[in-house]
Amino acid sequence: MKDYLVLGGSAAGLAAAEAIRRKSKDAKIAIVSDEPGRPYNRPLLSFALGGTTPADQLFARPGQYYTSWGFDCLSGKRAEGLDPQKSHVVLDNGQKVDYDVLLVATGSSPAPLDIPGMNLEGVFYFHTKKDMNDVNACLKDTTQAVVIGGGLVGIRVADALQKRGVQVTVLIASPFPLSQIADEASAVMVADVLRARGVHLVTRASPVEIQGKNGSVAGMVLENGETIPCQLVVVGKGVVPNTKFLEGSGIQIRRGIRTSSQLRTNLPGVFAAGDVVETLDLAKGYPDLHALWPAAVEQGRIAGCNMSGETIAYHGTISCNAIRIGEFHMVSGGISNPPEGNGYQSIVCHSPKRRIYKKIVTKGDRIVGMIFVNDIASAGVIIRLIKQKRRLSSVDADLLAPRFNVGQISLVL
Repeated sequence: MKDYLVLGGSAAGLAAAEAIRRKSKDAKIAIVSDEPGRPYNRPLLSFALGGTTPADQLFARPGQYYTSWGFDCLSGKRAEGLDPQKSHVVLDNGQKVDYDVLLVATGSSPAPLDIPGMNLEGVFYFHTKKDMNDVNACLKDTTQAVVIGGGLVGIRVADALQKRGVQVTVLIASPFPLSQIADEASAVMVADVLRARGVHLVTRASPVEIQGKNGSVAGMVLENGETIPCQLVVVGKGVVPNTKFLEGSGIQIRRGIRTSSQLRTNLPGVFAAGDVVETLDLAKGYPDLHALWPAAVEQGRIAGCNMSGETIAYHGTISCNAIRIGEFHMVSGGISNPPEGNGYQSIVCHSPKRRIYKKIVTKGDRIVGMIFVNDIASAGVIIRLIKQKRRLSSVDADLLAPRFNVGQISLVL
């Protein structure tokens, strides 16, 4: 009987462990999770903070989950090293855990911000359930907050704080919010919605210091000398893969862990899945990081099946994100804001009066990206076409029609 070790108790790790258990009722499966308690849905944290999702709906699995599945859970533990020659992982308490087959699904952590004042009370990242609880506890003494970062995390947190009655300022390094997933036209629509709800946006902003008073946050100093009064600072400037503990192990890492189509690493018996890996981007045509919950679940399931002896290929994914602010809804996927030239073309339908914006990005005879704002009914169809890399004999504005369906596209099969 093999000993399976899963590093990571979130989307990818749990999907893998469950896939292994389905293949073997008697397999010994251990899960190392750096967070105590029941698994939860990380994408719902900002909704719980904003009060639109009840806290008890955060949990991804029922109570007694680990026991009912027969998993040995080492919770509140973190991997500190991997020795592939001895086939064991060293934990932060010094414990060594042996394995026959290992999955690295250690996820990601917030990209760090290094400015004076980060150690003050009232400064938080927003990545874990504990972060959400800490921010929530701080709100009783908060009337003004600064959110650093204009990506999905920053915008969602800003919207949540606004719903809780806090005066929010968002500092955005780029010229417009959501610059990684939106173009300027759609980002302007996002900005207009946020400003209409009372959120203050500062673009091209560089924070240089968090001011304190009696050990707590008192204000944010910008590069231009402006000081923004606040009692709470939330940092949301993206994530980085948790790979530091793998240094010296010999595992191949570029930005994330490099894997085969079966999610095997270059080390025997070692697989990887989730935010920590590079997998094929079906729009870009090369491996990239995809910090996406659905992708992590699919990768985990496939990795678990392959760890159990099957041979299943993971074909890749695309960047795909959605954001909803009140009645405003945007879906973005693939290469949504391509660089000038390089063969990219954009088809755009924009109706400012109806607050609808649709954009499809093509390269040659394939759709490689899209942005749909407010009229999103056919967004799923377009995303599916991007993932399938389907060749189109004609690409025109019919794709943006309100009642568009897949039958309207002429496909080269």
